Amino acid sequence: MREKVREECCGAGCPACGGLSARQSGRSKQSEPVAVGRHAGPLVNPARDTRGRAWRLGPLLVVLLGCLQAQPAGKPETVMVTYHARAGAETALARVIARHWSTMQELKLAGEGPRLTLRGIEEGGKTYFVDIFTWRDAGIPDSVPPAIQSIWKEMGELVEARGGRQAIEIAEVSPVTPERPPLVAAAGDARMKPQNESAK
Repeated sequence: MREKVREECCGAGCPACGGLSARQSGRSKQSEPVAVGRHAGPLVNPARDTRGRAWRLGPLLVVLLGCLQAQPAGKPETVMVTYHARAGAETALARVIARHWSTMQELKLAGEGPRLTLRGIEEGGKTYFVDIFTWRDAGIPDSVPPAIQSIWKEMGELVEARGGRQAIEIAEVSPVTPERPPLVAAAGDARMKPQNESAK
C-alpha cells in the first residue's frame, strides 16, 4: 500500500510519501513547484505571488492618501513686485509680466486676492512696472514649476538695477478693507495708528 502511495505522490517531501524529497525519489528538481498526485493541492511560487504583497500594501496606501488629503492648505500671500525695465525692453517686459500672471492661473497658483499692474516713470525718465498679485500659497514661490522659472529667467534679462535699488524688488503687502483700515503715522507719534482713529 505504501509503495502505491509513493507512485502516485509528487515525491516532493509530502507526508503521504514518508517525507521523500525530489532528489531522494530519483526525480529531477522542477524549476517551479507543480501540483502532482491526488493529495497535492495547488502550489504557488512565492516569488511570483503578488496577491499577499498587494494585500499588505493596501492599508499603507490608504494611510498615505489620508495624510495627503488631511494636510491643510497654505496661507495665501499678496505681493507687490517692482520691475526696473532696461531701456528699450519696456514693451517686452510688459508682455512677460502679463504672461506670468496667465501662467499662474493656468497652473492653479494664483490666489483670490487683487491683481493690478502699473507703469511709471522714475528719475532719468526710465520706466518701471509694479505688479500686485496673490499666490494661492505663500510657499509656492520657494518651489515653482519649470514654466514659472523660465518666465523669471526671461524677466531677469529685461530689467536692471539702478539708483541703489535691485532690478526686481518684492514686498509682501495686504489689501485694505473696512475691517482692516490703513495704518498712518500720527503727528509727533512714531507708532502707526489706524487712519480712522487718527482722525478723531
